[in-house]
Amino acid sequence: MKPRITDWRTIEAAYRAGSTSLRQMAAKHAISHVAIIKHARRRGWVRDKAFRIGPYNTRQSESRLTVNRAADSSTPGNSHATRPTRRGAPSRKTPELIERILAGIADGKSTRAVCNEVGIGQRTVWDWLAADREFSQQYARAKIFCADCLADEIIEIADDSSQDTYIDSKGQRVINHKAIAQAKLRIDARKWLVAKLAPKKYGKG
Repeated sequence: MKPRITDWRTIEAAYRAGSTSLRQMAAKHAISHVAIIKHARRRGWVRDKAFRIGPYNTRQSESRLTVNRAADSSTPGNSHATRPTRRGAPSRKTPELIERILAGIADGKSTRAVCNEVGIGQRTVWDWLAADREFSQQYARAKIFCADCLADEIIEIADDSSQDTYIDSKGQRVINHKAIAQAKLRIDARKWLVAKLAPKKYGKG
């Protein structure tokens, strides 16, 4: 049986067009969602517009969020109810915004970094997670993809020896202890986070 050859040219065209979700592309070409994300990042692909991740009942989820906020505002001593919203931040939870958040997290970025990119406060995401079960489940899956992405980065960092040595002023090749220590720190930080995000898959047995 011949191995399946991934048609990256077709995937790139669909990715750049933005009319097909990553999950649909992954299912069509029998590859993983995170594989497309990593391939796109390495080659600098840019989507022309935001896309949907699948059926998402924005109106229903917003209604749940409104009810929860109303309940919070009626609770005495609740400082969160009077907290001002971030000026200029998106006021509605749209499928496009949710997709950008989930795609960024699946790509290995922190929630804080993704929130800064899309222009919303991190507390807003926490509110959405508490009020919207569907978004919470999608967020949890994105974190698993994030763990896979970080695990791949660990291998890439470990395999990269380009900065391990350098030529000094005498023309001698010497060990770059600082670069090696920094690489070890990056690996250790990712190993710790990966084990927390996906303990069943990456935790110590």
